[in-house]
Amino acid sequence: MAIKILRGFQIGNQFLYTGRFYLFDYSRFENDPQPLGLFMNVHWGISEDTGHMHQFLQMINFHYLPVIQRPIIFKRWMEINKDEAFAKKNFTRFWTKLQQRMPAIDFSVRRYLVNPPGLIRNIRHLDNEFLTKYFSNPIQLIARAQDTAERVILQAKMKAMRVKRTKKR
Repeated sequence: MAIKILRGFQIGNQFLYTGRFYLFDYSRFENDPQPLGLFMNVHWGISEDTGHMHQFLQMINFHYLPVIQRPIIFKRWMEINKDEAFAKKNFTRFWTKLQQRMPAIDFSVRRYLVNPPGLIRNIRHLDNEFLTKYFSNPIQLIARAQDTAERVILQAKMKAMRVKRTKKR
């Protein structure tokens, strides 16, 4: 069975659709126990090349973006996403343009395992009204940001420094 890329998926009693924002609890987290992001797709099946089973969802996790870029990307998405049926068709086009303008956004695309059941819990679809309030208040964004993006970058720099120190010895 080849890998299928699904634009909609059901986890428990919640359906996830491409181009919508979700917040959920993830039990196998490294840096972000409650990802907030724009759902992209689900990869499901066995790779013909490697034989590995793929059962994960992908999303643009806004906690991995710098605080300044979050409202900009949200506004661009809202300009495109005036109609939800239109959003599914335009997500690929939006993603391509976003990658061209902001190549660093690839860092914010995260994969979350779907199996075994129970890894993803308390899925909440976030409506546009809530998101507009959330992204329009920069003070709230900065205060809320235990900023994952900056923390992960800092951890990578610290790890690189430790590696350099051990090599010198």
